[in-house]
Amino acid sequence: MTNNFLIPGITPVSLDVMRSVLVINGPNLNMLGKRRPELYGSTDLSRLEELCRRWGNDMGVSVDTFHSNHEGAIVEALQQCEADGVVLNAGALTHYSIAIRDAIEAIDPPVVEVHISNILEREPFRRLSVIGPVCVYTIYGRGVEGYQHAMRHLIIRDSWPFSTLSYGSDPEQVADLRVPKSERPFPLVMMIHGGHWKHEWSRDTTEPMCLELAHRGIATLNIEYRRVGNGGDIRTMTEDLQAASDLIPSVSPSRWGCLGVSSGGHLALYMAPRFKPSPEFVVSVSGIADLEKAMANPFVAERVSAMAADQNPRDISPITGSIPSMPLFLAHGDSDDAVPLSIAVGYEKRVQEGGGIVELMVAQGEGHEACGDVSSKLWRQVIDRLLVFLG
Repeated sequence: MTNNFLIPGITPVSLDVMRSVLVINGPNLNMLGKRRPELYGSTDLSRLEELCRRWGNDMGVSVDTFHSNHEGAIVEALQQCEADGVVLNAGALTHYSIAIRDAIEAIDPPVVEVHISNILEREPFRRLSVIGPVCVYTIYGRGVEGYQHAMRHLIIRDSWPFSTLSYGSDPEQVADLRVPKSERPFPLVMMIHGGHWKHEWSRDTTEPMCLELAHRGIATLNIEYRRVGNGGDIRTMTEDLQAASDLIPSVSPSRWGCLGVSSGGHLALYMAPRFKPSPEFVVSVSGIADLEKAMANPFVAERVSAMAADQNPRDISPITGSIPSMPLFLAHGDSDDAVPLSIAVGYEKRVQEGGGIVELMVAQGEGHEACGDVSSKLWRQVIDRLLVFLG
């Protein structure tokens, strides 16, 4: 997916975001490209640092890089940091360095922990991070692009304040509430992120959308939920999304709806007739409305099977479920190879035949990656339609 987040017409200066980021790489990261490329990829450290500077430039921040194989040098780099934010891959020190943890806790700049590999699906000792609890966010298992996502998160969290609310006892049962600067009451959109229902993809992927909606006078509740790999399947996801929606009355929005992206679109449509109370509208952006048809793609089939657990995918597919009572808005690119447009067309027909209210917006020439890019034609159509619908 692409990672543009700056709102068209709004410059980094007017967003009042941070100006500088320090990227720190720890032990053995100088062996990138040579050490276990099946896990860490073929990008070497110099190329990674070059990419980080380029990504930072695209987002309007300057990026300095630092590498050391020595714990004390990393501690000193953190202590002497003059940047506005830090992206840190501490390597093996992640799992035992209390010294680095203490340094992070002692400094003002927020730190995002990043890992190239999926540390939660490797050896048991790699699943423990002693630095994670003092970092503002953790990104893992997304390859070197995780550094780009980490910088984006730092910039967005700095540009618009939010509150993280808990709706359960699990660390994943949280939601970020962003409210506009306009007077209350304001409308609210409950956001459900995508990422194949997998745990390495989290709510930071929908933060660019939340930022734009806030600028448009719309509050967002950006939901995290238990996903495949951290105790999640369709049952827990259903429970979590209902529990998260129970937070909405405390915000007292003028009206509220739900928006899901990709696999989050599946969840939004699946939950549409199940939410109590019901949202006033549901938006699916490149959503997987027909699981059986989507499973023609082996990549998708593997992930659907993991999410469905012991249930038949047909039984948890929106296209075979009840027709939601609220208006539905479907946005889809006509060049989407991952989730073909025919899935949205088929679901639109099913809803129409069942007497429901549905509108399909087709973005010409847009692929699946457009659902994660707020500058895409796909997302512009979604925003325009939301603004009209919400008045």
